[in-house]
Amino acid sequence: MDYLTQDSPDADRDDICVDSCRNLKDLFIVGVFRSGFKEDMERVTQLYHEEIVNHYEHDLSSEPEKFNEGGKEFSKPTVNTEGNLIISKMWIHERGGMLPEDTYHISILTIHKDGKIVNHETKDRFTVQI
Repeated sequence: MDYLTQDSPDADRDDICVDSCRNLKDLFIVGVFRSGFKEDMERVTQLYHEEIVNHYEHDLSSEPEKFNEGGKEFSKPTVNTEGNLIISKMWIHERGGMLPEDTYHISILTIHKDGKIVNHETKDRFTVQI
């Protein structure tokens, strides 16, 4: 915290974001931001979903070529409030590997209106040859 407040003297513990790297057990990403969550919960939830939760992947706002070959229906990113929950859904283009293929999945992030993450899940994963 002391190190982070050198660059951001107005930061407090609620402004700190920490995320681990899936494939590198001992590497963590730490940052400071003022979210504005209380003022615009849906917008901040979507930004958090895109920029923090899926920072290693590419979220899709338009349908990629050959996507329909996977047999799934494409939809643009959405954020909805259902009761006390804010639900963000988006198609993700996973990072490529050495094979001539693209892999996609739906990422669903659910956050309570109190700011706590309730759930993050992926579903409808598929791969198409390119």
